[in-house]
Amino acid sequence: MGPPTARANAAREAGSVPLPLTTPKSRRCERFWGALLPGLQHSASAEWIDGTKRRPRSDLCRFPNRPERLPFRRALTQDRPPGWSGSLLNTALGIRIFRLPEGRFGIAIGDVSGKGIGAALMMASLEASLRGQASVGHDLTELMKRVNSLVYEASSPNRYATLFYAEYDPRSRQLSYVNAGHNPPVILRKSAAACRVFRLETGGPVIGIIRQCYQQGSFPLEPGDLVVLFTDGVPESMNVRDEEWGEDRLIEFAKTCHDLPAFEAMTRILAAAETFTGGASQHDDMTLVVLRVLT
Repeated sequence: MGPPTARANAAREAGSVPLPLTTPKSRRCERFWGALLPGLQHSASAEWIDGTKRRPRSDLCRFPNRPERLPFRRALTQDRPPGWSGSLLNTALGIRIFRLPEGRFGIAIGDVSGKGIGAALMMASLEASLRGQASVGHDLTELMKRVNSLVYEASSPNRYATLFYAEYDPRSRQLSYVNAGHNPPVILRKSAAACRVFRLETGGPVIGIIRQCYQQGSFPLEPGDLVVLFTDGVPESMNVRDEEWGEDRLIEFAKTCHDLPAFEAMTRILAAAETFTGGASQHDDMTLVVLRVLT
């Protein structure tokens, strides 16, 4: 099969990752992923928020020093909650925003079941597959079908991932997307005195469980729209009575933040979740993304 570095380079060029190595703690595995991951260029910025601002920290997800110039303002947090327990490896894809041909942008957010190095390696495999397939230019239903097939072949039966992937054309403001079992992103649009809510649900089941076809959805964005994307750790925040904050509370509170700058809206949503939990220990990573569509 060749040395790990050569295999990693070949996988990166092909846009996919071979079967996971069976000895994840070995130096051979570390060299393989060490060679692969720096080649995965991301287009987002991140902060860890736990009441204080800290430098981005992620063992397997890396962010660039110079993000892309994007047709919307964005704010992002990946939050390791107080009292979080388990592996230190980040198993959330977080947000990935990257350039595509003809001025379009790819937008992805996802999450992998479980914790630890196995889940983190699956997320790296998923991201590499997604970036490779997106660069080829398939329609989104075919793209998601291929990504699902690649991850299905490369992952163990007890692993799966949720994934939302969209492509945005700033010229037409058309957002095309496929939702593979992920929490539906929400679009908030101010209409007179009301704030309308649109949920991006079209797609299919989670990635990596069965071979499956997917459906594509589309949505025409308008200047001023607020787009909120998140992983399940946000709505599943628990208080001391083991009650979940829930997507309904998240959306209702986000509606009150529609007129705020993206970063302030994000900060207030997280603060509302923290207030609800009342300091209770949380056990899941959180990713919250707020995008404001520009004119």
